[in-house]
Amino acid sequence: MSQIKIKCEKCDHEFVVDVEYEHVDSNSDRGMGDEKIYEAVVDVECPICGEHITGTIEYWEYPEGVVDHKSDDNLDGASVVEYGIECGLN
Repeated sequence: MSQIKIKCEKCDHEFVVDVEYEHVDSNSDRGMGDEKIYEAVVDVECPICGEHITGTIEYWEYPEGVVDHKSDDNLDGASVVEYGIECGLN
């Protein structure tokens, strides 16, 4: 389990959400080992205004142990302020 901090697009409130990242894909065509893609599903309501926030967030690991890219492009109603607060994904 990880925690992310998101910002509601409706009221700008920032709050922490628990998420579970799952390994969803790998690309072995890279020179320094596998590139791994992790995804977490978000489905919450803003505790202040009730805005429904839903979608997925992703991060890419390449080489192993190094976060190469992060995305909240598929998240509706909020944006990610901090990824993986306790696991160093920021």
